Amino acid sequence: SGRPLLPQIGAIVSDADAAKLDMLLDSGDVRARLFNPCTQQVAQSQNVIGMLGEGPPSIVVLAHYDSAFYSPGAVDNASGIQAMFDMIDIFTKESSFPATAFIATGCEEAGLLGAQHCVYHMQEHDLLKHVQYCVNFDMIANGANITLRIGREMETLLDDVIAETKERVTLPVKKVPALAVSDNWPFEAVGIPNMQFVALPYPLYHLDCDTMEQYDDSIVQQVEVMAETLLRTLHNRIRRNAHETD
Repeated sequence: SGRPLLPQIGAIVSDADAAKLDMLLDSGDVRARLFNPCTQQVAQSQNVIGMLGEGPPSIVVLAHYDSAFYSPGAVDNASGIQAMFDMIDIFTKESSFPATAFIATGCEEAGLLGAQHCVYHMQEHDLLKHVQYCVNFDMIANGANITLRIGREMETLLDDVIAETKERVTLPVKKVPALAVSDNWPFEAVGIPNMQFVALPYPLYHLDCDTMEQYDDSIVQQVEVMAETLLRTLHNRIRRNAHETD
């Protein structure tokens, strides 16, 4: 189809091989030849979509439900799915909330494929033009800080959110630019304002010890305080812009 599969070239290697590569890189220029002995098989994945409100979505909220194939994925990314479900619970009680798509994406770990499919599908069905904002939850249940990976046109909004929630969020909040590492990136690539919530550092992600013992619900709750405030801010901005247009 000509659609890109991966946002960047990458390979997964063992810790021991990574240490060897680091040592070689420190010694000068290095050329590497990668050999993949695995056989490829056709696999299927699905995005699970829930709509709140009527009409095409103005806001897209994402969290990926897959994990690395050898990891239970309690933090990465059951915690993100939990936050998305909690946002659904909050905003289904409000009849005036703007049309929002809540999407549990598949195949994030394989190269953001579920989110890329969302963008392609919306483009093909003339829906993407209605999307004004994208918010993404990714591994938010362990870490020393709440990191906001900020896409285009979102920094001022998030500054307001940080200021409004500072009495209820005890973890440090760090702002960094958006990266091609999670499901908000395909929306960044087509020019839609976006951001990602993630708690860092989490050295156990993609390991077989990413279990519920690592899951800290107090961190999830703090992220949810910020996320609810952000979504209300986006709601008010969409409603104000619609009123000014009328």
